[in-house]
Amino acid sequence: AMGDVFHMNIEEIDLGMSLQSAGDMLGYVHLADSQRLEPGRGHMPWDSVFTGLSRMGYDGYASLECNLSGPADDVLPQAVQFLRAAIARSDAAVRGAARSAAGPSRSCRAARSGARSDRCRRRPIEASSCGRRRARSAPARR
Repeated sequence: AMGDVFHMNIEEIDLGMSLQSAGDMLGYVHLADSQRLEPGRGHMPWDSVFTGLSRMGYDGYASLECNLSGPADDVLPQAVQFLRAAIARSDAAVRGAARSAAGPSRSCRAARSGARSDRCRRRPIEASSCGRRRARSAPARR
C-alpha cells in the first residue's frame, strides 16, 4: 500500500493513525503539503504524519510528489530541512512516550527508595514541561 498524504489530508481525520493502521502493508509514502506544494508551505499536520510513521517503525521509502513554490535550488533544501525537523520532533515524542509508559527512570525509583519513599508516594504527581513526572506539594489540610 502507498500512503499519499496530500489525498489523505482530504479524506482522513487523523493521518498518523491512518498510516499506522496500514501496518506492514505500507511500503511507500508520497509527501506534499496541503495545496500540493513542497512540505512546509501549507497546513499539513506533519507531526501527526511522522508520529504515526515513527510509532509503527516505518523505514520504507518516501518521496516528494509536489509542485514547487519557487526555484528548486531554493525551495527543495528548505523542504528537506523542514521535513528533517518534523521527523526529529516526532521521533523524540514517540521515544518520550515510550519512556513514560515504561515507568519511572532509575533516578526516580532511587529517589523514592528508603526512608523518604512513604512521603514521596503520598505527594500528588504532575507532568512537568519536559515530560518527566515530579512531586508536587500536597495542599495543606485543615
